Amino acid sequence: MEDITITDSVWFRKKKFQEKMKDIEEVISGRNASIRPFVTDDTGRFHARKTQMLIHELIRDMNIYANQKLLWIGNIDDTIIPEQKAFCRYVEMFLYLAIRVSLVDMGWMYEIMDTMPQSNFQQILDCAEDIKNRDRICDWTFDRRYAGNFYFENVLDYGCVIYEDLLGKDFSKLIPTEMWKEFEEHDAALLPVPDGEEPDEDEMEDFLSDEEIQAIMDDYEEIPESEGERQLREANEHAYRMEKYKFADADHFCQVFEKFVSMLYADEFPYSYMSKMTQAVEGMLDIFLCEHKLSLYNDTDQYLKAYTYLKKTEEKIDILRKEV
Repeated sequence: MEDITITDSVWFRKKKFQEKMKDIEEVISGRNASIRPFVTDDTGRFHARKTQMLIHELIRDMNIYANQKLLWIGNIDDTIIPEQKAFCRYVEMFLYLAIRVSLVDMGWMYEIMDTMPQSNFQQILDCAEDIKNRDRICDWTFDRRYAGNFYFENVLDYGCVIYEDLLGKDFSKLIPTEMWKEFEEHDAALLPVPDGEEPDEDEMEDFLSDEEIQAIMDDYEEIPESEGERQLREANEHAYRMEKYKFADADHFCQVFEKFVSMLYADEFPYSYMSKMTQAVEGMLDIFLCEHKLSLYNDTDQYLKAYTYLKKTEEKIDILRKEV
């Protein structure tokens, strides 16, 4: 049998197709609907009271879903069980942070962000993260905040950008001392470079002081900024200043973010709840969007039409496949 070489274009096409299927589900479920009418005033600015009302409704819907699917028993917003009370506070803070993230224009971070937050309900689900054990929290902290790798996959990733780059705070101060020491001990345990050998270029920063690194950078000839680059830089600087000016609840955001992070590090609730976070958030959104007539899942006629369109598309694609 002849070997078939799968090119990068195949993986790219598959990725794009999977993204399109995800987009279709977002449209049918209503998660692509804007969140702004529920959390902003008539001028488009963040409205704290409307947001709190939305959060309260979403928590109620999450309880409905969780009890139907046996994720937990009872209402976590009205319970005497300490672990459930703590988890309820965690979810409330998560929702506030995810909503605030969805409203921030992060265009000024375009150089390191491949996906900008969207002001829709899908962003809330995208910000959710299943955490099954403490190792997951340690891994995230080491990878993002100690090693300096940038990914944007959950509310912590986006929240850190706002907390540090927009509001000027220092996330490293929130990391427990014992965890930070573990990271440093891990680095110290790495084998040193043997005498007479030169480190790889990619590892140079591990063996140079800040002063040596700066001296090397100063030796590079500065490339003049083009007109297009200048305009882009000035536009991003203006967007940054505007976002900082519009962030009227900056102090509250910082307080919530700090408490949110401290709860994660303190293990205030069982991971049996945390491991179901994504499912619980998706379930709450399904109920909320159906109640507000934003989802086709709750409209029989419209759902059947959408399903029929997809069925016909499937048949046409199957014809294409047979013609290959």
